[in-house]
Amino acid sequence: MKKGILCAAVCVVILLPIASLNAFDWGVVMDTRSDIELMEDEDVEYTPRFKSSLWLNHFWADDAETQYSFAANIFYLYNEEEYHIFDTDLLRLGIKKGGLFGGTVLDASVGRFRFSDPTGIALDHLADGARARFDLGPAAITTAAGYTGLLTKPEASVNMTSSDRMDDDDDDVYFAPKRVFEQVRAEIPSLIEGHLISVEGMFQQDLSGDDDELNSLHLSGSLEGGIGGGFFYEINGIFARDLSNELSGYYGSGELYLFMESFYSSRASVGLLGGSEDFFTVSSPTLGLIASPAPANLRRISADYSIRPWADRFDPLLRNLQFTAGGRSFYYDGDYSGMELEGGVKFKPASDVGASLKGGVFLPDDGPNQGLIRVDVSVGL
Repeated sequence: MKKGILCAAVCVVILLPIASLNAFDWGVVMDTRSDIELMEDEDVEYTPRFKSSLWLNHFWADDAETQYSFAANIFYLYNEEEYHIFDTDLLRLGIKKGGLFGGTVLDASVGRFRFSDPTGIALDHLADGARARFDLGPAAITTAAGYTGLLTKPEASVNMTSSDRMDDDDDDVYFAPKRVFEQVRAEIPSLIEGHLISVEGMFQQDLSGDDDELNSLHLSGSLEGGIGGGFFYEINGIFARDLSNELSGYYGSGELYLFMESFYSSRASVGLLGGSEDFFTVSSPTLGLIASPAPANLRRISADYSIRPWADRFDPLLRNLQFTAGGRSFYYDGDYSGMELEGGVKFKPASDVGASLKGGVFLPDDGPNQGLIRVDVSVGL
């Protein structure tokens, strides 16, 4: 099946010149990540990761109402566990067509791309599948379905059961857990002026056949918008139901943002999130640079700030230079478990060149302190 996906990509590339070439672009992107892990009273660990991608984009149109797109890549990945992988994380054929049913706009895609729920907590992951969004004007309806069983394991984070985690540690298992999910989402931007309401229902089926299989339902909602003076907010909520074991869990989060464009393009935010004891997700969310626990039975208080001191400069090297700082406090089962502090710098001197340096320290309530230095570099050719 994996070979079939790559062959399909090659066939499309060969046939593209035959089509009406309205816009075609391609290139190579090289990404490197280097992590230096520091543990109190232990040796320093260095973990490299290298990824090189050959990508292409093609756009064409039959008329003003109908537009087509094709985007794909083929990458080579080397990670810290000495995996050498050739695969694709983008293989998408899309169509956008207006004038349907009295003005409805259809935006549909099929292939391999990223899927997420409105909160980005229950699901935020690659999958093979299809998605269709119907823009009705006062509202938009999105339906989607995806399958994770063809993804290569090192890049997958859909381990929901003990069997999934055992397979993740088994070098003879190359692919992610076999899971199918279906989504139906409604987005209503006009119910409250200046605010967006999103609600979604997502079913997930475990096709592994293991004794501890987990089938689930997630109902999620998000409310976001501006409240004046440069302040914006986002509120999320999720109900999770383990259909196999008849357990239910809850998750909630809120974040307040302040955008200060006149003060060196500054951004500040504070947030609170937490999940009940039986809450679970389909993919694993990232809740911290060093410490990233599962949201079940967790409370997290966070604050972040960024500034671009030379945002008004013409020189892109200085204009896009951004400094960041943040902190997170974690509480597990109601008790304080530790704090994470981090800071970094990002710069993007050109559209196809970027780099970042980030460092942090995790100070647990009990146990050794941990540190991390991460360097990311991306170059497009």
